[in-house]
Amino acid sequence: MLLRPPQKSVIRPPRRRLAAVLSALVLAVTALAAPLVAAPSAHAAAPCAADEYGPYWFGNVNASRTRGTTVVLAIDSPWGNWSKAYLWSYNNDNRQKFCLRPNSSTGDVNYYQFRYAANLDLCLTAPTLAAGQRLELLSCNSSLGQVWGWVPNGTAIVNGVTWAAIRFHERSSGMCMDVYGGYTGNGTAVQLFTCKAGDHQRWF
Repeated sequence: MLLRPPQKSVIRPPRRRLAAVLSALVLAVTALAAPLVAAPSAHAAAPCAADEYGPYWFGNVNASRTRGTTVVLAIDSPWGNWSKAYLWSYNNDNRQKFCLRPNSSTGDVNYYQFRYAANLDLCLTAPTLAAGQRLELLSCNSSLGQVWGWVPNGTAIVNGVTWAAIRFHERSSGMCMDVYGGYTGNGTAVQLFTCKAGDHQRWF
């Protein structure tokens, strides 16, 4: 079963008088607007298919700790076939999110396709199974290089929050999703590489 810890939010109690005024205004506007505004589509609210998990972003443990902010797996423009994977500061954009489609399981490891939330026809792929191969988007077809094992790897404290840490293993080669050279800057390549112990191969 795929689990992801909820993201925390900080809720501050409003001042009583201001809260009462705002509440009255919201009720009035809602009453006026209700007949005029259509509800958003379910697809817009949840872009993943019914048999998928997500959409999820995936932060890199090393880069996020080093920079003191959430740094995630992202895709370079133009967000089509051959677009490259890299690190970028998190900004809650679907271009930084993925829908996980179950593929298979072996023992305690579940395998998924990483379908791109901004275009569900494209999957995160290692085009060749060689160490150092840059990850990129290609049409989804469950071929070699498109199926990733979700391997739990303890916990990681990142900027004061404890997360369940994960390693992603490409099914055919057994190699890991890796950040080139352990670098942390925006634009650093995400690649396939021999699995190592470093936090640059751990995600949350």
